[in-house]
Amino acid sequence: MRPLLSKTFLLAYVAVIWSCPALASDTCTNCGAEPNLSDAEVFLASQGYPSTDYTVLFSWSEQLSDGSGKYVTGFHVNPIRGSVPFDLYSDDAGNLLSSEQVARLGIVMKRWDLPPAETVGYIPETVTKDLPPPPTPLGPSNGLIPLETVLLPRIDQQKALQEDADRMASGRKGGRRIAVFQDFDRAIQVDGYTATRGAWQRALHGGRLWSVSIVAPGALGMRVHFAELSLPAGAQLIVYNENDPMEALGPYSQPAKNMLDLWSATCFSDSVIVECYVPAGIEIGAVHIKIDKITHQYVPFAYLPWAEAAWSKSAGTCNNDVSCYPAWATAATGIAGYDGIGPDGGFFCSGAVLADTSNSATPYFLTANHCVSSASTASTLEFFWFYQTSTCNGTPPSRSSVPTTTGGAALLANTDVTSGADFCLLRLNTTPPAGVSYLGWSSSAIALGTSTVCIHHPSADYKRITFGALTSTNPGEPANRFYQSTWSSGVTEPGSSGSPLMTASNGQVIGQLYGGPSFCGASSADLLDYYGRFDQSYPIVQSYLNPMGSLRVTIAPTAAISAGARWRVDSGAWQASGTTLNALSVGQHTVEFSTVAGWDTPVAHVATITNGALTALTGTYVMNGSLLVTLHPAEAVTAGARWRVDNGSWRASGVTVDGLSAGQHTVDFKAVSGWTAPASRTATISGGQTTLASGTYTIIQPTGSVQVSISPVDAVNVGGQWRVDGSAWQASGVTVAGLSIGQHTVNFKPIVGWTTPIDQTVTISDSQTTLASGAYTLVSAAGSLHVTIGPADAVNSGAQWRVDGGAWQPHDATVNGLAAGQHTLEFAPLPAWVAPASQALPINDNQTTEAAGTYTLFADVNSDGSITASDIQLVIDAALGIEPIVPDADINGDGATNAVDVQLVINAALGLF
Repeated sequence: MRPLLSKTFLLAYVAVIWSCPALASDTCTNCGAEPNLSDAEVFLASQGYPSTDYTVLFSWSEQLSDGSGKYVTGFHVNPIRGSVPFDLYSDDAGNLLSSEQVARLGIVMKRWDLPPAETVGYIPETVTKDLPPPPTPLGPSNGLIPLETVLLPRIDQQKALQEDADRMASGRKGGRRIAVFQDFDRAIQVDGYTATRGAWQRALHGGRLWSVSIVAPGALGMRVHFAELSLPAGAQLIVYNENDPMEALGPYSQPAKNMLDLWSATCFSDSVIVECYVPAGIEIGAVHIKIDKITHQYVPFAYLPWAEAAWSKSAGTCNNDVSCYPAWATAATGIAGYDGIGPDGGFFCSGAVLADTSNSATPYFLTANHCVSSASTASTLEFFWFYQTSTCNGTPPSRSSVPTTTGGAALLANTDVTSGADFCLLRLNTTPPAGVSYLGWSSSAIALGTSTVCIHHPSADYKRITFGALTSTNPGEPANRFYQSTWSSGVTEPGSSGSPLMTASNGQVIGQLYGGPSFCGASSADLLDYYGRFDQSYPIVQSYLNPMGSLRVTIAPTAAISAGARWRVDSGAWQASGTTLNALSVGQHTVEFSTVAGWDTPVAHVATITNGALTALTGTYVMNGSLLVTLHPAEAVTAGARWRVDNGSWRASGVTVDGLSAGQHTVDFKAVSGWTAPASRTATISGGQTTLASGTYTIIQPTGSVQVSISPVDAVNVGGQWRVDGSAWQASGVTVAGLSIGQHTVNFKPIVGWTTPIDQTVTISDSQTTLASGAYTLVSAAGSLHVTIGPADAVNSGAQWRVDGGAWQPHDATVNGLAAGQHTLEFAPLPAWVAPASQALPINDNQTTEAAGTYTLFADVNSDGSITASDIQLVIDAALGIEPIVPDADINGDGATNAVDVQLVINAALGLF
């Protein structure tokens, strides 16, 4: 068999060895800053896994997710004798990592039994803006030109061409080399104000500008290497075309994260200017720049205005212009050509943007490991979009005119051809421009005979398309991790490496180009190429493109499991307790539990699935309980007494209701005529137990009413009332209800001057009103007493009178029924007033005796109806013997007027009694 032709030259791996052993920390101390795809079998044999006992099924390198930019190496190992395959991980120092270290590093454990997954292509709606505009050089606008030019010698064109020819002749088809290195004889270094080449000049607004011109005769483009770059905040460095300052790149301020150096993007000119601007107020001393080489591009991309005909080498004429196939126009927008810096200079490969299952628009980029196998190379990449003709077989654009994303990419995972699938997954550091399609993919193994399509950039030329079919899924060379696609129209060439192989039916990516013998003019037997199988690499990148986790649900208690308890997620199939479901998408999922007779079902749970992790939860069933309610008395049960729980069916006394969930339940009692039902109550149910409760009805006794009328009206008017069984007094004609059946006593209230009716016994019947009456009689041979009280202030203050120690009466009241003869009239004491003296009054039969009583203010010495300072002065005068002395000044009536009387009159004036 003829030698295998890879689609690009191989890149040297850079291994950074750390001296410390792996520690139990979140950072892998011995992990490398670059992927380390050493010979897997040799390494594992040194670790006690000899090839006589173990086969390496797959090996890969992956970046840690902790942001450190470091890598570990993974090995999928199959024991030759029995047992199942397993994975091992090592750091860059050759130490195998323990499972605890792997977990601490956040490495997602690989699933090699994942069900097939796929996505469809789409154009993100979230990407609405194009790439940012280029920076503006300040030198031309300030009238400042570089004070020094670094002139490089012409490259040896024949040597470069011969190297390329030798590579092709040796069968090493490879990616397309497009540029060679040109080292400076003396590095350009700027440390603050000190510059080995170029000089600082004063710019407008007080800023400072340093610049230098670099000329590479015959170069179609240049990339400038900054071995060191550190600028203070606010300063910026740009690279621009000296012949066309509108073509400006940057601004740059420091290398990418985890990188020590930086390559500028391509400036399509043989003369470029590097310019550093520091605004006023920013310390120039913090500027550090070191430029030690450039890449000299000697391969043109289609038509460039400065291209020399002798250097022109476009793709073979048998290639198909992708613009002639409109059905593939959308897919073509997701495929880019890119260049980067390799060990032999600048190179060019192809690749595709892949969609993830959540359509997050994260710019994952698929290409070949033999194009990009190191993080440092990934950091140098620049991507060219829509580099294709606008019409079928039309004039291609200049590569300098198409949208370009710079800033490099992060290398997430890669595999080589020896024990992998020549696979590389990148994440671009800069978002692609609007209109780029994110291609769908499939992790299924593809059947032989499936029609295939490849869109690529042959010989670093504009975009082409190739059609064929799968003719092998296990080619003898390179390995069974590759597809062989035989072409029916078109070929691939150097520069096509890394381009996607797609199914013709739906455009899903199923592999990336490794190499093969096809070229324009090849024999029919050689019109084929090899592609690393995506389904083989998918477990390595599943956590990026289709993040998933696992879920394990345990059911408790075991009795519920025995009774048939099951669980399911997102309404899927029912699962047994302890089952683990894999390949669940990241995010929230609903876990439900089956209904089991005799058990209270757990509420639905929300399980949050994390990428690469196992989520565990438990659903606890509670056995149902029972409720037995007894009703009392038996007569109420006979009359129809019933009970129910939670508004269910009415139940008889002593019935047990099963299947009640643990917790509180409401028990109601049915209304029964002639009985008062018990109030509703709460019963607490315990799982597996019978709760006992009872309810007692109360019989409703028959009752009747009584209504009593009183006569004559005059007796009613003076207070005639009645009552039953010693209860409250009632007015004439009032009905008292709720009396028990049988006999009750009615009596009447005594009133002065009237003879009270005798007590009566009344018989009460069920639901009937018994009528009764009582007649008062006026007491004969009696008279009346009418009394008035003065003055009005005393009356208003509550002055009262009574006769013969009877009830107190108000002013202008009349007491009737007084026997003829002498009676005593008294007046009630009244604060601040002196009550009138008692009187003996004669009462005559059938006559009304008139009487009156006048209250006087206490201590009103001058008798003017009020107690004022005048009264106080009179008492003081009397106490001092000052004439004339008022007799009423003896307030306390002790026969002398003294200080005691003075105090009394003062208290009276102040209202202190």
